[in-house]
Amino acid sequence: MKKQLKYILLFLVSLSFFACHEKDDPKNEYIISDWYPIEMNIYVQDKDGKDLLDNTSADFVGHDLTLSYKDKTYRILLNKDYAATFHGLVLMQDLKTGKYYIYFGELEGYAEYDDDFTITWKDGSKDVIHFYRKITGSLDSDDKWLLNGEDTDQARPYGIFTIIK
Repeated sequence: MKKQLKYILLFLVSLSFFACHEKDDPKNEYIISDWYPIEMNIYVQDKDGKDLLDNTSADFVGHDLTLSYKDKTYRILLNKDYAATFHGLVLMQDLKTGKYYIYFGELEGYAEYDDDFTITWKDGSKDVIHFYRKITGSLDSDDKWLLNGEDTDQARPYGIFTIIK
């Protein structure tokens, strides 16, 4: 009985060796991909280039600012204490330039979109960012960003906008 058990174990070990060998064949490889989350960085300045999101300035336009997306309204967070993964709207500062921007994001990267993000300012005026994404393959998508109905190259591929107020 011990002799038979030894042959069975030897057979199982050799079978696992051949199974591993087949996985090394390039025809049997699987592609694992990870999609980056959808994020937007929105800078706001006047026509002279002055940063209007500096919350220490008298010209700060972030008071009562909201962003609406899919029947939900987000209010801007001015606090610097926020979670590493934040699904909402927060005021941040670019460490390289010192300029402030509104960050919105961490939306699902591997999803299709045809959605509006509406920013409502304290004075009642609105800016609309439209994002369209069609998944075209396991690693590809067709993305398009519009700001107030106009195509903008500045947003590609990561959703970076400069709004002039």
